[in-house]
Amino acid sequence: MPADEPYHQFVQLLEAVVARRNRSREGVAAIKTEFAQHFDDDPRFVDLQYELAMYGADDHPGDVDLVKECEWALKLLKA
Repeated sequence: MPADEPYHQFVQLLEAVVARRNRSREGVAAIKTEFAQHFDDDPRFVDLQYELAMYGADDHPGDVDLVKECEWALKLLKA
């Protein structure tokens, strides 16, 4: 995806999660910000939105579901 694409930053952030380069709370916060700008009302990404909201919660399992949803979002965006 070229750097001038509107979702370039979002895609890079998702790729960082999938590749285990950045799964910090700050990284997820950056994804939330990009998500809100571009996909907040997009029904295709409801599960990703949930995983982003729950990330870091004490009773949430963590990375596995977030990675799965990031992979799904990347697949849709790159199609």
